Amino acid sequence: MLVTVVLPFCDFRSLQAAPVTRLTRPRWPDPTFGYLRGIGAVRMRLLKGFESWIGENSLVCGVPGLRLSLPRRLSNGAEVSLVRKACYFDGLVNGRFEFLFRIRPEPQDLDEVCTIARALLDRPVRLAGARSEGRPLGRQGQASGRLWAAATVKRGTDAGAGHVRSGRAFVVAETDAALEAVPPGQPVGIRLTIAGVGKPFELFTIFPPQGAATGRATAYRSGARTVRTYLVRMLQDVEALSQICAMPDSDLDHERVQEVFNEYTRHVSRLRDKVQGTTDLTAYCYAAFARLYPGRIDGLRRELAASPMRPNIRRKLLQMLDDVEQAQIYVEQNFTIERVDHMGTKYDVDVSNSQSVAVGPAASATVTGSVNQSGDPALVAALRDLALQVRGTGNDDAEIEAELIEKAAGKAENGDEKTAVALLKKVGSWALGIAGTAGSAALTGFLKAHGIG
Repeated sequence: MLVTVVLPFCDFRSLQAAPVTRLTRPRWPDPTFGYLRGIGAVRMRLLKGFESWIGENSLVCGVPGLRLSLPRRLSNGAEVSLVRKACYFDGLVNGRFEFLFRIRPEPQDLDEVCTIARALLDRPVRLAGARSEGRPLGRQGQASGRLWAAATVKRGTDAGAGHVRSGRAFVVAETDAALEAVPPGQPVGIRLTIAGVGKPFELFTIFPPQGAATGRATAYRSGARTVRTYLVRMLQDVEALSQICAMPDSDLDHERVQEVFNEYTRHVSRLRDKVQGTTDLTAYCYAAFARLYPGRIDGLRRELAASPMRPNIRRKLLQMLDDVEQAQIYVEQNFTIERVDHMGTKYDVDVSNSQSVAVGPAASATVTGSVNQSGDPALVAALRDLALQVRGTGNDDAEIEAELIEKAAGKAENGDEKTAVALLKKVGSWALGIAGTAGSAALTGFLKAHGIG
């Protein structure tokens, strides 16, 4: 089994500096080539394909500035070896440090994968030149961000480390063991688990179908590599966009910010198209925007609508916000949330397709079920009446708008007001105008209370 521990970071220094210069193709910051102090020598990747168009055709191997203490065997008896330490940067904002491990023998189940991932994240890592004792690998995000900041400026100058933000560590495990059933026609299976080690971390486990070949030149190996790289980049790009929008001093009209928006919305769209037929975790990646930017999407949409930024970039961002809201609804409806309580520690576990996994030794899991609630009958009746009126107008998009309203009525009837509001916000203004002139008091009051229309 191959296990990759990822320490992501976002380098916002290029968005803070004046003068304003247009960002062209992704490129490394100075020094562009050569040796980055404490990280290693910059190399060009021989592989082509997605590494080139997302700017990862360059990498740094070695990373001597992060010294990892690793035993020959983990506590569960598995043999472990470090294959590679590397640093990637796409030339715009996103970068990451990767630690690649090989584990033998293959795990028997998903619980064992979680145990191995937790053991690796608990291994001590020492930053070169630091006087303090080594901290666990899973908590080295800030240290790795400072290392990157110091390595990419001339010695003695201000590194601007405050503008290099570190994300939470996450783990990707690629195993040759068929841990679960895989839908027919899919080259790989993938499971997302959110477990805790000090603070929660995400574990993506990729496994083959039953009886599939798992050698180098196989469909499974190619599919696992594609899904792994695309999901990692999609999650990073979405979170970078969210952080830029959430920064209090962020100027969305800044030329450099617009270029980052343009590149990353294009990347995210292409990443989704590549893997959405393989896994529903693309919705989880989209929903990461709302997790980092909670409850402020409507305000951001109004800010973008009034912004003087380039129309094509505004259109891409608004479309992405629509995709984020749809993904958030999908995740809430199709991902089961469990709470695992063991020795006073709580873990949140998100599992797709409503399948449960208990995380932690001797852990017990309880599924938080949804309570069926009935909505306001007057509101439900008014929404269904509005759908009939909209469909009767005969407009070109009347059927689409009516279906959205009917779905909102169904959600409101089940007491799911949040989803009903999200659906109604996608209804065209002309259709909502009918509610303003001929709608019931319950409907107009509901729309006004949620700022719709």
